[in-house]
Amino acid sequence: MPNNLISCDSGSDKIYHHSGITSTITNSFASPASSRGLSFDGTHLISCDHASDKIYHHSGITGIITTSFDSPGDNLYGLAYETAAC
Repeated sequence: MPNNLISCDSGSDKIYHHSGITSTITNSFASPASSRGLSFDGTHLISCDHASDKIYHHSGITGIITTSFDSPGDNLYGLAYETAAC
């Protein structure tokens, strides 16, 4: 699987999928809200919204939300995904 950048813009409420680590956009879609953080678990995108304090689990790298839940605190601004060492 290629290494591509995934970015978000809270001003336009969009998520962008880039070609590699370049400014070339291969796909974009509406974020579920004011995304301020993204993570990727190797299969699915995870985004967060600071306005509603929700975390969203996407189906792949798409705008389709499979589940969401409240964040543990207020004003969530970032995400990271931890993987277990083999």
